[in-house]
Amino acid sequence: MGAREEGKAQEAAYKAQARTAELNAEAERRKQERIADKYAQEQMQLDDKRRLARGQVAASAGASGMTMIGSGLDIMSSSEAAWQRDSKNLLTNQRLDNEASRAAETNYTQSALNAYSAASNAKRASRQKQIGSILGAASSIYGAYSSGKTVGTETTGSSSDVWADTADWSGVKKSKYGWGAYGDPNYGR
Repeated sequence: MGAREEGKAQEAAYKAQARTAELNAEAERRKQERIADKYAQEQMQLDDKRRLARGQVAASAGASGMTMIGSGLDIMSSSEAAWQRDSKNLLTNQRLDNEASRAAETNYTQSALNAYSAASNAKRASRQKQIGSILGAASSIYGAYSSGKTVGTETTGSSSDVWADTADWSGVKKSKYGWGAYGDPNYGR
């Protein structure tokens, strides 16, 4: 019973670890969605800044009576280049964050699989230990029973008290309790 309870406790512990790892993997999947939403929001803010800058440049050029040729166009192209750099940086950061989150999710999933495997191994080991305990107890009981079992007639004409066994032992003698041997000081008493 002790081996059984120990096995159940180990199996339950490994299954709890597996469930925790599965929950962590699910949390990483939700985090990936939030990562995408976060960077989409940042990209929209960046686009809004770009439109605002373009509008300010156009308004400033119009208020001063200039056309969008020359310095106005230079300002627009430089702000466009800055927007493209920032946009690429956002996309790169999103990919890196998403990749790290996917790696963490994979690690949690693998950890869950390992824990389930360990739970299965603990259950199998517990069963083997239980079977070993049962077989050991049965062997010990059988050994005690068969060595203490003395059936038959008492031999006569000898000073020793020897009992015959029901099996044919071909002349091998046993002490009356089955434990004695010729070198045993209690043999024959």
